[in-house]
Amino acid sequence: MQQPNVPRLLHRCGSDWLTFLMDTSFFVGRVKIVPAKQSALGRFRIFEIMHRNALAATDFFRIPPNRVIELGSQTEI
Repeated sequence: MQQPNVPRLLHRCGSDWLTFLMDTSFFVGRVKIVPAKQSALGRFRIFEIMHRNALAATDFFRIPPNRVIELGSQTEI
């Protein structure tokens, strides 16, 4: 299983003009899945639970949290 590490990869590029990690903003999308009040897809509740417990993209890519801008949406199933 791959374990990406964005800061380490940028550091490995090792050039003077690539010392921009703490000057860079990372844009990350987030989707929140919520159960609808009345839905024929009630059996997909397990999908909503799994999605909620998944690792956030900032943690997965090991992006510094103070450099992240999150854009999100909410979807009912």
